[in-house]
Amino acid sequence: MNEQKSPYYTRQYDRKEVLVEARIMDDEGWHDCLIINISVSGAKLRIGFQFSQGDTVRLQIGNFGEFGGVVTWQNSQEIGVKFIHDPSELADVVMGLAMYG
Repeated sequence: MNEQKSPYYTRQYDRKEVLVEARIMDDEGWHDCLIINISVSGAKLRIGFQFSQGDTVRLQIGNFGEFGGVVTWQNSQEIGVKFIHDPSELADVVMGLAMYG
């Protein structure tokens, strides 16, 4: 599925461009990944393995904690994850990553 949206699509939350190492867990265990951008509603990750749309995952972001999500798309070595947490719970994480990486 392509991340490209129609020219009329607008995101509900701003995404912050970052390059932060993280780990993502699926049914097979933990895998290293790189966060490319993040918002309180989701993240774009660079990964080296396959997921399927709809897979439930956990994203571990350094000392910020673990956050549940669902894979919404995958293109080559990048995926989109929609967080299943309350956006207010992720606001400090997004700001911290945007400011300090």
